[in-house]
Amino acid sequence: KPGPSLRYIGSKNGEAFLYDWIANPQSFRSSSRMPRFFSLHNHLPDSQADEEAAKFEPIELLGIVHYLKHYSQSYEYLQWDADVTADAARGKIAFQERGCLACHSHHDETLAGIEQFRNPDEFLQGPDLSELGAKFTGVADARKWLYSWIKEPTRYHARTVMPDLFIDAEVLTAADGSQTKVDPALDIVEFLLSDTG
Repeated sequence: KPGPSLRYIGSKNGEAFLYDWIANPQSFRSSSRMPRFFSLHNHLPDSQADEEAAKFEPIELLGIVHYLKHYSQSYEYLQWDADVTADAARGKIAFQERGCLACHSHHDETLAGIEQFRNPDEFLQGPDLSELGAKFTGVADARKWLYSWIKEPTRYHARTVMPDLFIDAEVLTAADGSQTKVDPALDIVEFLLSDTG
């Protein structure tokens, strides 16, 4: 199945995002593979007013959103160590070094250069991660969700093709001998969520 499991969708997306996404997936991400089902009235005969069909769509969309949120199961997040802090600049480096660009695109000017080495017809397995922070607007546990996803993708979706990258916390030693504990997964989260478009 090309789409992810919706079992825990309530922990991932807010109602406003879900409404807009279902109404027109390409409005957030033009490269989305999710098909558009709403506001497509060109199949109606000219004698029928599109307004008649269109006026019920907001109610249908709200019904789908309510259904998804109501039946969403609770999700048990992974937790990062209390003595690490997130850093978007480190996260951008980790995003490159951990191989995320093998399956994903990102519009950051220093990351977008990878596109010149890709075949224009190449099918990327993962979605474009540009402006990902906007996708999580209104989601209280966005950091926890994204961290858990990066650390252990099968925890959220058992059949996902996203690999477990085995990213663990590590200790960095500076030139002066001082040490800092970092978690590259948390840094990647900070980098991705900082891009709100």
